[in-house]
This record gives sequence, structure tokens and C-alpha cells, in this order.
Amino acid sequence: MDATQHVVKLDPSAVELVDRTMIDLSRDIAMFRVTIERCVRGQPDALLLVEFAGEDHDAQLQQLRRLDNSWASSDFRMRWWKRSTRSSRARCGRCAGRLNIMMSMKGDGKPVSFIEDCAVPLEDLAEYTDRLTKVFHKHGTTGTWYAHASVGCLHVRPILNMKDEQARRKCAPSPRRRSPWWRVQGSHSGEHGDGSRARSFTKACSRADCAPFEE
Repeated sequence: MDATQHVVKLDPSAVELVDRTMIDLSRDIAMFRVTIERCVRGQPDALLLVEFAGEDHDAQLQQLRRLDNSWASSDFRMRWWKRSTRSSRARCGRCAGRLNIMMSMKGDGKPVSFIEDCAVPLEDLAEYTDRLTKVFHKHGTTGTWYAHASVGCLHVRPILNMKDEQARRKCAPSPRRRSPWWRVQGSHSGEHGDGSRARSFTKACSRADCAPFEE
């Protein structure tokens, strides 16, 4: 997540996150399995899909070389591989941001969407994801993460069994609770056209510290 703020300086057309949960679920679905086998090496905890697009193919290859060079001179220990054709790009993109894949999770525990549209400043994305992961662990669960890393808007869903009363209580706002996106001045609703309303709500709500999940 910390790497994302450096990737966007190279002016990509998209930087999308695909987490381990999405990868594993895709492997279990026949129509996505071949894509995972072609596009994913090893058992990564997450992927960043970095896309450069344009009419000049050579210019886009130059952008990929800039990306390679940026990692060679950085402290990030990440492995990269390239796909430089339209067909390979389309294949890799099929598993990015696919809600139907995420909701194919078997069992009573499902990804629940009550905090899933938060957005934070890009320089705070690593801190936000780290804090929220710790919150999930504190409450005995994990979360799913995917989508728009380039703008700090990840779709995040804790995995909860909503048949269980204790799990349902974790979703309830409390005056004593503070969610990690508050700490980095983020928005609880960052993508779907209601940002202005969300910011108005957060100003009123911040005084009461009302947000789900206690940190």
C-alpha cells in the first residue's frame, strides 16, 4: 500500500488492488481459473495491477521500463512482471474489482459492506490499511480488500456471520468508537456520487466519534 503513492507519480491510467482472498476465490471459479493461472505467479498476499494505456505502444513500453527502474532504486521488495498486449491486459483485469467473485465465499461468514467505500489520502493508505487490519484481528475476523488503490479508495469488507448476534453488534455505531479512516481525515463514502453528503455527515459525526468497529 505504501508503494502505491510512488507508482502514481509515473502517471499510470489505473492502479488496482487485488487481495489474496480475491485471488483464492477466483481459483475456485472455472471462468476465472485460467486467468489466475496465466497472470499470477506463486502465492502473493496481494497484487497491484498497474496499467499504462495509450495509442503509442512504444511509449507505454517506456512507461513499463520507468516502473522497473523505479523499483530497482527503491527500498520496496516487490516482484513485478509485465503483460504488454491488449488480450493479456483484458485477462488480468477480469479479476479486479469483481464483487461477484468476492460474494462467492462459502460458509456463513460473508464480506459485509457497511464500511466498504472509505477513501483516504494516498500518503496515508498504508497506515489506514494497517490500522484497519489490526481492528479486524481485534474483533476476531479478517477483511477483504480490492479496487482503486491509485485514489486511496479501497473496497473493504470485514468477514462476518450476520446470523450471529455478536457479529451484528460489531456493525452498530457507538459514541465510544473511532474508525481508522477518521485518524487520517478520510471519507467514509468515497466513490458513488455522494461525497459531498458524506463530508457533511462526517463533520457532524466526528464530534460524537460515531463509527463502526472500535480501534
